Amino acid sequence: MKNPLTAVTIQHALDWAYDKAVNGVKGLDTAQEIAESYMKESNNPINNANSLIRWQNSKAITSGFITGPGRRDGHARDASR
Repeated sequence: MKNPLTAVTIQHALDWAYDKAVNGVKGLDTAQEIAESYMKESNNPINNANSLIRWQNSKAITSGFITGPGRRDGHARDASR
């Protein structure tokens, strides 16, 4: 392996992902903008938060299903084969 997976590598990846989630990427809303749009749904912040959580969970499940088909052992398929 050219670049071994280390704690530093993982921390850099998490820092990058956090920055993108908070500050957004071109073409996507920031976390703040998403939260503000959900707060406009109703006057009940708990229902708004639950709606946001359900939607994000649905996206995560769909993404996991699409990227990991065909495996029952919990490991993603090796695309290099």
